Amino acid sequence: MEKTTWVLINLLANAIRYSPTGETMTVRAEAIGQQVQVSVQDHGPGIAAEHHERIFQRFAQLPDPSGYRGGSGLGLSIAREFIATQGGRLWVESELGTGSTFCFMLPISN
Repeated sequence: MEKTTWVLINLLANAIRYSPTGETMTVRAEAIGQQVQVSVQDHGPGIAAEHHERIFQRFAQLPDPSGYRGGSGLGLSIAREFIATQGGRLWVESELGTGSTFCFMLPISN
């Protein structure tokens, strides 16, 4: 549970960091069969499709138009590892100019 909480906090921090001041973020959780899907949607600059997998690699950083380069480039890599070790998966849905939605699915434990 602690790892899942860390992942959610990391995704929220990234959404805040990359969204314009005053923009809303949307957090959703829904049961899908025997899994739960959690998503964090922002209204930031978005991520080009060719970078969707790269951002989950260690130390990966994508320059943004304002010159902000973010943190160490480890957060999303660690987040994906945490989710994978719990039997889930983490991915991004995004296009340039439309914001990003980071999603993860985990099995529901009884």
